[in-house]
Amino acid sequence: YSDSQNIGDLAEIEKRFNFSQSEEENPYVTEFLKWFPDLVESLKVIRFTGGEPLYSNGMYKCFEILEDKSHKDLTIELNSNLSTSITQISKLEKSLNKVTIFKRKRIVTSLDTWGNQSEYIRFGLNLEKFKVNFEYLLENMPELEFRITVTFNILSAFNFNSLLFYVLDLKRKYKTYDKILLSLYPLISPYHLSIKVLDEEASKYLNDSLAIMEKYKISEIEAYGFNDYEIDSFRKIIDFYKDSYPKKLKKTLQSDFFNFISDYDYRKGLSIKESFPEIVSFWNKCKEQNDSDLIFAFRSDLVK
Repeated sequence: YSDSQNIGDLAEIEKRFNFSQSEEENPYVTEFLKWFPDLVESLKVIRFTGGEPLYSNGMYKCFEILEDKSHKDLTIELNSNLSTSITQISKLEKSLNKVTIFKRKRIVTSLDTWGNQSEYIRFGLNLEKFKVNFEYLLENMPELEFRITVTFNILSAFNFNSLLFYVLDLKRKYKTYDKILLSLYPLISPYHLSIKVLDEEASKYLNDSLAIMEKYKISEIEAYGFNDYEIDSFRKIIDFYKDSYPKKLKKTLQSDFFNFISDYDYRKGLSIKESFPEIVSFWNKCKEQNDSDLIFAFRSDLVK
């Protein structure tokens, strides 16, 4: 797709990335697994990212190496969208449970809002599978910590309250205020997907979410609510939003947003207006801005 910064240009992407062969054929993976038994003696943190690490044979081989040894200073962390089959989740549970001496085990997963809007933002996320798998791991691995990373973007605000209540219910059910934690960050780049691109309508949604977090803050009454870290992180998102883009740049980014989402909807067979009815008037404004930019570009070419 085209935008004002050319960040979606396929030729530019191919210049920056070398798409490697499969894991089994990758010599770096083979050599790492040879090195790993020596490495773990002094290792403090190992993090499995992805793709989806639950499908990585190398990760399970690392777990086998860690079995039956003392790693009392080791944090084991992996990223997963938890949208896989329960068979795969059960495999993870059985394999990771064999690592018996450790400092911390943690899963980091990403959700940017709730409901079908979260599935729209992160294409491939299956929220029903996510919920089943999340609770399965909570029930069967009581030592496991969870971090739900929210990259708060232009589409996060509208149904974010539902995510807050989902997390709050889990905190209460499993009687924890820090085992299940929201890690909240504003999306900075690409600029056209930043919350700053929205107009004043975003303020209401942001303020409502902050009010919920403050209402259910940890207290004598609410033992398992939101902690100071979570609330302060959300305040920083609001501060980020208030530090608005210059007016001219904002218009350009609204045009870029329209181009990007139009292409995204076309490729994925989605509809932003169906998934986000709250954004229709803003979407129409972005379309008008994009049409205006195209007319200006056409007239500029005529002058040339």
